[in-house]
Amino acid sequence: MRISRRGSKLRGQDFSVSKLNEDRKSNAGKKGGVNFVDPNKLFVGNLAFSVTEDQLLSWFESKGYGTHVSSCKIIRDWRTGNSKGYAFASFTDPIFATSAMASLRNHELDGRIVRLSQGQRKKTEAEVAFVTEDRRGVSDLTEEDLAIRSGLLEAGDYDGDDDSTPNT
Repeated sequence: MRISRRGSKLRGQDFSVSKLNEDRKSNAGKKGGVNFVDPNKLFVGNLAFSVTEDQLLSWFESKGYGTHVSSCKIIRDWRTGNSKGYAFASFTDPIFATSAMASLRNHELDGRIVRLSQGQRKKTEAEVAFVTEDRRGVSDLTEEDLAIRSGLLEAGDYDGDDDSTPNT
């Protein structure tokens, strides 16, 4: 048998899991930053409400990821303690999380098809409540809103458009 020394034919080709893993790690942001999303953590959705953490761990184990899953956390309603139907699974390395996300697509747990995707950063209360644009027309504004708008126009921080964005 002859062995080639020029390298593998596979070198230089992009595998979908490795490319997806690199994309996930590059889009994770800087660790400790406000936009950081942990690439080791996956969102596990469409869970049956009866599934427990132990059942979820054993499901990952049966699929070959048992030693690579460091923890599972099922999200529960704070009042009733019942499952909300989703969880988060933490893996030991981002490549295992990416591999699980790609290979466990359309697999069932307790009669339901489980959805795995990248976890997202939770928005703070200030980000949710912050209004960036005033969509009301000028005729719908109160006297106070009109006074604020005219003050901004005089100060030069407002361009007078209806989108209420400051000049930059």
